[in-house]
Amino acid sequence: MSLGGLGGRAAWEAMQPKRRRCERCGLYYRESLDRCRWCGDLDEAGLARLLAKKERVHRSNKSLGQIFFMIAIIIAVGLFLL
Repeated sequence: MSLGGLGGRAAWEAMQPKRRRCERCGLYYRESLDRCRWCGDLDEAGLARLLAKKERVHRSNKSLGQIFFMIAIIIAVGLFLL
């Protein structure tokens, strides 16, 4: 990464609002808010649905990552054998 890239990233991060991790749901929200924007208005049943959805998305992303990793291995082996 170039020095300009590092400086640009630092400037970009400095402009982003500060975030806090919610103790209830584990998602991030802006520090300027009084409560979590994701679960602040939810009852226990709503929170359970939110956490189940979060887990499904996590599993889906993990599976997709594993598929891309296997494709990369197959391509690398194919290039090595040529």
